[in-house]
Amino acid sequence: MRCTYCGTELPVGALFCGECGRAVAQAQLPTGRLPRVPVPVARPVAGASPGRTAGERCEQCGSPMAADDIFCGECGHVSRAVSDTFSRPRDTVVIDRIEALAIPEADDVEPAPAPVEIAAEPPASEAPGTEAAPAEENSATAAEPKPPVALNRPQSPPFAEAGDIEATRIVRKEAGIRFVLQFSTGESFTVYGTGLVGRNPKPEPGEYVDQVVRVLDPSRSVSKTHLEFGQEDGTFWIADRFSGNGTIAREPESPPVRCAPNTRHRISRGTRVEIGEQFFIVS
Repeated sequence: MRCTYCGTELPVGALFCGECGRAVAQAQLPTGRLPRVPVPVARPVAGASPGRTAGERCEQCGSPMAADDIFCGECGHVSRAVSDTFSRPRDTVVIDRIEALAIPEADDVEPAPAPVEIAAEPPASEAPGTEAAPAEENSATAAEPKPPVALNRPQSPPFAEAGDIEATRIVRKEAGIRFVLQFSTGESFTVYGTGLVGRNPKPEPGEYVDQVVRVLDPSRSVSKTHLEFGQEDGTFWIADRFSGNGTIAREPESPPVRCAPNTRHRISRGTRVEIGEQFFIVS
């Protein structure tokens, strides 16, 4: 299969020529018929306008075309008149700018003037009666250091003394009179200062006590910190710490007294102190 315009070999089924770009006639598709014989193209008559002759036909398929047609209405081939217009050489003259510059000949160049030598002036004579100072004295004078100048800088403020940041040391008091607390659980504790009684007593932040007495109470009728105790002038006292079941003091041959919370109550020896379902005797 070949292009009908430029004769380039084309693959079977090609629609356009790869060389000239012209469309391939449908009659050239592979069929069982004989190939179509191209119709001879009529050349334009000399003296007439190129591409504008009457009765012009398409060079690709031979279909009639009007004088002002650009493309063939059957195959889409471009008219020769249009292709010749775009391929016509330019009429613009390119000017070579290098030739336009006037280059002077070598004979017209004037030689550069020769340098003029200027005689150096003699050194001025020294004034009479003056002697040049020795070089050593001048160097010594120049190298003599200047005394340091004291700058009036502001004095830095004195550092403030470090404050007392350590915690206060608690001085342990002298041991007072000893008292024995006998609990209903069978335990006995000897106390001699301040302390707390409860199921799991703990002092408050910043509070200091001498002893902590823990009571075994499976029924949990005793508060964790039930009461506090201490001594004053040899007398034992207790104070309820806002416990859940309260504190009751039963002195011998006296009616029971419910202790007010956060209030000290003096207790004599032999007094029974009830805390929930448990109790202890002060002896």
